[in-house]
Amino acid sequence: MSTELDRIIARLSKSLLKWQALKDEISRDLLLSGIPGADTYTRNTKIALQDITLILQQAYRQGQISKSLYAIEKVSENADNLLPPGSGLNEVRSLFQEIIELRKSDPRYQGRITGHVAILKKRTAKPEIKPAESVAGLDARLVEWGIPFVNRRDEITAIIASKAPTYYILDGPAGFGKSRVLEALKHEFSDRGYVCGYAKANANSVLTDIIRSLLKDINPDLPVKSVDEVLSTEEPRIMAELFCQLLRNYYFSSNANTLLSSDGQTEYNGVVLLFDDINLLLDKSTQNIKAKMLLQEFVPAVQESLNSREEFARGDKRFRVITAGRYIASQNDIRPSSSVAVTILGPFTFEFVHQTVKNMLAAKKATDETIQQLAAHLLYLTGGHPDCLIKTIDLYKQQDAGRPDIFIRSNAGAIWDIVHKEIELVRGGIPDHLKDIFMRMSVFRVFNTRMLKMLLEASEIIYEKDATSLGDELTSTYLYMRERRTIRDAITRRLLVLELRHTQTDRFPELCRAAYDLYLQSMSDKESSIWAKECIYQFIQQQPDLSSDPKKREQVEKELYERILKDVLSVYTKDQEDPIVEIDTLLKEFEEDKDFQFSLNYCFRDRLYSEEPYYRLVGYINNWKSEAVNG
Repeated sequence: MSTELDRIIARLSKSLLKWQALKDEISRDLLLSGIPGADTYTRNTKIALQDITLILQQAYRQGQISKSLYAIEKVSENADNLLPPGSGLNEVRSLFQEIIELRKSDPRYQGRITGHVAILKKRTAKPEIKPAESVAGLDARLVEWGIPFVNRRDEITAIIASKAPTYYILDGPAGFGKSRVLEALKHEFSDRGYVCGYAKANANSVLTDIIRSLLKDINPDLPVKSVDEVLSTEEPRIMAELFCQLLRNYYFSSNANTLLSSDGQTEYNGVVLLFDDINLLLDKSTQNIKAKMLLQEFVPAVQESLNSREEFARGDKRFRVITAGRYIASQNDIRPSSSVAVTILGPFTFEFVHQTVKNMLAAKKATDETIQQLAAHLLYLTGGHPDCLIKTIDLYKQQDAGRPDIFIRSNAGAIWDIVHKEIELVRGGIPDHLKDIFMRMSVFRVFNTRMLKMLLEASEIIYEKDATSLGDELTSTYLYMRERRTIRDAITRRLLVLELRHTQTDRFPELCRAAYDLYLQSMSDKESSIWAKECIYQFIQQQPDLSSDPKKREQVEKELYERILKDVLSVYTKDQEDPIVEIDTLLKEFEEDKDFQFSLNYCFRDRLYSEEPYYRLVGYINNWKSEAVNG
């Protein structure tokens, strides 16, 4: 029986992947067909196809097979006549029907039927998953679930680990993939046997709205009367007890040693609650009362109620809460516990952008060269902002573009519009009295309090208090983070730099040169290897796009080697007890800094992006080191 089921499921997976790859192609062909009204009809059909695909994938993962067939029949009434032969709709429908018939004949898969939804899933206790193994095959599962972009393997691994804290905060600007991470986490936890609920807040949400969304997401077929009973009170702790009672009635047996569903068929490992856009609940005028009611009253009361059961009280993290929002990590007064892990989502490296482009262009069968060049342009033009990347890649796909450099030149305005919208959102999250300071400091990837003091004394930045207070306020926003006695760029710098480069073309190089001088003056302190690297970075950062002017590129690269590197290395190694050790430390800084490597490679690329500029730099420094040894 299991062999037959596995065979059908394997065929189903292939059909879904085939269908996913054909969606955009089908819609594009219809638009070009000239059929009257095809543009409107195609947009609706494309949405229908996406909905079908998501329903199929999610229903299959959750065992709700009948529900998926019901949805297919409804949507296909409008979509069948527009789908060309081989689209896969009938094949997928047939495969799902085969699974239903197969499972009906096997008593192990019998479950409760509510309306048209058959819960035909058999879960068994799963072994503890080691963190290193926890996201194996994640890329394939994301495609299967219809999630186009996450690339947050480390974060997902940490959160789903068996020893992870009960409470997690995901912080980052708009478009940095928080919602997609939550979606991936919901799938990952569901696959591990957790009852999962997701709720998204908005500015008008109150506690009852959020809990209603949570219950609907946990099970859309819960009786209305039962849901209304949970929401019959506005007292968070009473609501929490009613919420837990509902979970116990539908998901947990009376056996205190297991978490069997009420039908005795499904075994659960715990409960996971996921809350999105919590920043929209924050309101200083009400002392953040809505957020506090949810996170400091309702959530702890749920945990307390669940822990009254023996299996939850064992200490193996059967209850988890993941909260996501913009700049919420510093809001200590809304945390449900003093023990909260915080993950700050930042921009992506070239490696991740390259993989994302490759995944999203899989159906186009793009060449390795095209993927490499497009990824490089996108990282430079978007700063690695996830949402900007997705929208720009979608634009590339919609135009069926070829050469990346031609696409970039032809769509420079459209790409900037995409990026600028995100910049405005980021600026909106910066306190008004810090906006100019953030803009001025955006050219610095890393700085310390001493540098802030020098900038204040030179009136380069205006702030009414001292440098220590400014450093504290910058880090309290979580837009910067303290690390190794420095204040490092976190999640806004790249976007603000893009705005400076785009809107203040004369001022931007001046700011970079001033930063270079400041780093050079600071070379004598304990972070000298960092400052030496940042001197070189500032020289690279200030350059315009040199790819179309080989003569200018040659002049700039000559200046890098004949002036900048000589000056920086001379100051860096001056009065050092062992200059060779210091050079090795600097080379290690280069090796670990992917952003530095990308910026160097992009700046001095020929027509094609490659790593040759970085290797030339390392070779030069190694030669300099050899001469120092022999000299």
